Formats: sequence, C-alpha cells, structure tokens
Amino acid sequence: MLISAIKGIIDGAVPGVDPDETASLRPFLDEVIAIIPLDDLLALVNDKLQNSPDFQDLYTTIASEDGKALVDEVLQMPEAVHIQELLTAQEVDVAGVLAAVYEFFGWGAPPTARKISHRDLLSDFLEIVALLPLDDILAILDEHVASDPAVAAVITYLQSDAWNGLVDEVLAKPTAVEFIDYLNNAGIPVDMLISAIKGIIDGAVPGVDPDETASLRPFLDEVIAIIPLDDLLALVNDKLQNSPDFQDLYTTIASEDGKALVDEVLQMPEAVHIQELLTAQEVDVAGVLAAVYEFFGWGAPPTARKISHRDLLSDFLEIVALLPIDDILAILDEHVASDPAVAAVITYLQSDAWNGLVDEVLAKPTAVEFIDYLNNAGIPVDMLISAIKGIIDGAVPGVDPDETASLRPFLDEVIAIIPLDDLLALVNDKLQNSPDFQDLYTTIASEDGKALVDEVLQMPEAVHIQELLTAQEVDVAGVLAAVYEFFGWGAPPK
Repeated sequence: MLISAIKGIIDGAVPGVDPDETASLRPFLDEVIAIIPLDDLLALVNDKLQNSPDFQDLYTTIASEDGKALVDEVLQMPEAVHIQELLTAQEVDVAGVLAAVYEFFGWGAPPTARKISHRDLLSDFLEIVALLPLDDILAILDEHVASDPAVAAVITYLQSDAWNGLVDEVLAKPTAVEFIDYLNNAGIPVDMLISAIKGIIDGAVPGVDPDETASLRPFLDEVIAIIPLDDLLALVNDKLQNSPDFQDLYTTIASEDGKALVDEVLQMPEAVHIQELLTAQEVDVAGVLAAVYEFFGWGAPPTARKISHRDLLSDFLEIVALLPIDDILAILDEHVASDPAVAAVITYLQSDAWNGLVDEVLAKPTAVEFIDYLNNAGIPVDMLISAIKGIIDGAVPGVDPDETASLRPFLDEVIAIIPLDDLLALVNDKLQNSPDFQDLYTTIASEDGKALVDEVLQMPEAVHIQELLTAQEVDVAGVLAAVYEFFGWGAPPK
C-alpha cells in the first residue's frame, strides 16, 4: 500500500517547467527540512530503540550482514551510481547522508561508488572519434566491397548467422552485459553504435564473388594510411594520464573479469575460425592480439586451439577414401534381406529406444562442443548423421529379426574387405605428422572425452545394446578395451 501510494504521488505529478538536471535541489530540500521536527523525530526513534522489542528487531534485521550486503550491492548498481551523481550535481549531500546511514546501522564507511560520468567519458570518446576520417574510411570500404574478393568474403561472413550468433552469445555474457551498462550509463550510446555498424554491414552488397583466401592487405593498408595513428595514440595517452573517467574505463576493461571475457571469447570455436580466416587473408591477428594484451597488462594471449577448415577435413577424406563404402553397403543390403541377426540390428536402430539414446547423447554439453569442433573443422557432421540415418531408415529387412542370431558372418565379410593394415598405417601417419589430427586425438582423449564415453556406456539403454551385441557374438569387451587403450584411458568401466 505504501509503495502504491508513493507511486501514485509520483505518477500524478505533472511538471510545470522544463527539467534541468544541473539545477540545485537545495531550495526544495531546505524548505522541507525546515518543517520537519528533527529533534522530536530522533528522540522518538531513540526511545523505540530502547524500549520497543519489535523496533529493536527491525533495527537488528536491517543492520544485519544481509541487510548491509543488499544496500552495498544496490549502491554499486550502474543506475544507482548514476542517481548518486545526479543528486550530488544538484547539491544534495549524498556522501553525508550515506555516511550517516552507515554510522547509524554500525556498517562502517559506505562503499566508494565507481564514478560513471555522463559527460567526461562521452567527451573523451567523441574526441577520439573526431580524429578518425570516417567518411573516407567508408568510401574506401564501399570501393573494396564492390571490387575486392577478400572484403566481399568478410562482408558475406559478417552478414551470416554464424557471426550474428557469436555476437548474440558474447553480448549475453554477464561481464559483457555489465560493461554495456557501464558505457550506457557513461552516456555512450552503445545500442545506437551497434545498430549503425550493423546497418553498414547489412547494407553492403558485394560486387564480386567472395574469396576467403584472397588478401585483405590492400584494403587494410589503404585504411591505415589515412588514420592519424600518432595523433590517436597521443590522445589516448593523454586521456590515460589526465582523464579520471578514461582511466576508470581502462581499469574496468583491464580487470580480471575483462581479461577472462576476452580469453573466453577468443577460445570459442567460431572466434577461432575467424582468427584463422583473417590470418589466411594476411591479417596479423597474432600481432594485434599481442599488442592488445600488452596494452591492458594481460601478458600473452591464449593460444587458440587450431581448427583448420582444410587439413582435418583432408585427413578425414583420406581415411574415408580407404574404405570400400560401396562394397560395404552392398554386403549390408544382402544381409538385411536374408540375415536375421542384421535384421534385428536394423529393427533396433529404427526404434524409438535407439533414437532416444542418440538424442540424449548428442544433447550432452561435451558432445555439443565436440560436434561444434568438427563442424568448425569443415567436417559436415549433420550431413553424415543424416546420411547414416537415411541408410538405416531405408533398410527393409527381408526376414524376421532374431536378436540371438550371430552377427559374425556379416562382420567377418565386412572386415575381410577393409584394408586394415593400410588404415592403421594412415592413422598412425596422421598422428605423427598432422597437427590437426593430433589435436583431434587430444580432444577426444581428454578427461572430458573419457568422461562422456564412460557416462554413455553406463546408460541403461547402452548397457542393453552391449548385452545384445555380445549375445550376437560381437566381441564388445575386446572392442572397448582396444578403444580405451588407443586413447590412453585405462580399462573400460564394467
């Protein structure tokens, strides 16, 4: 009721003059304070603190650690900091009021609010932007969008769902949200800037086919040539020396939270992909990151896990090329038509139980991350899964399934046409000589990889599958032992 009454007073007030945030509130406050019987009020509060158990309990509740923590937290919120600054600018003794409140509740000194200026940092920002020949830069961009395959590739990527998804993911992170609030409260129109940049990107229409392997150097060299770098660096250095707001911005970005966010983003598969694309286009990504990390005192940038869009895919295709796929499928067709054991396997793989297990496994965080890893390496995981599912769903057993019949005839026939020695030699060669294949092995062999496989093998439906295959004379235990030995995982779970 009290909140509703206060809100009613506020909502019902109609200002008769234009608002001015810089005008003093002192005349209003002095007039109100003059009619409040402060001595009587303080005496009554003191009496209640001495003689009223309920009032004493109220005081104790507010003065508690939880009470103090709540007030501390609220005072540090960007909007609350903004309010304190506005009131201070309007000649309200905010610091004095807070000091009195904290003393009354025995909380010590109030927290020092991070200063968020609505004029100084914006002024710094505008000074820096004023040094940039934006119209000339945009003119160069337009020219290269129309004629430069490398720039066309960048624009095409920046218009893609992959890029927009990465941006949305980063902007949703708590540290990023807090930083955007910080800038907004400093008067910097972040949403407007993001919208303007997006408008430039979305409005660009490449005049040539994109080429991710073409060099961006001509475009970048042309842009860099018209930027007054010495003046820009001198201005930034001056702001770092003389502008408290710019110093606060630097400290905020250079914080542990700031570094952690940048580290995390740089390790995202899509961000790694971007770094690789730009490096292939002759952008000194490593040099730029090293300079940024040095400027903020962060040490060396994290080493991004290399995700090649050619090498690992090439390795994968070489391995697949050794497999007589057509002959294997022909053997499968023959056994689906006449082999009760294979009919039983196909019937199971078409069941809800199997599809449910697949969906459950693919939804696990480690599996999602691994699929992203493969997709970003150029391996079309979804297409492969869809192709395998198509083979399974399209198979029509010609005999009744028998889960107790042996799968050995089918397996022996398939194994007989697979060049195992050549296959193992190729895998060993890749493990020795292909950095991308080595990275794939390390990723699977990791603790997370082992934990996922261990977990899947223990699922009731997976245990059921192992039992069925064992009953069909498949050496499940031997296969698992070989897999675990290959990845250095020790013995499989029982």
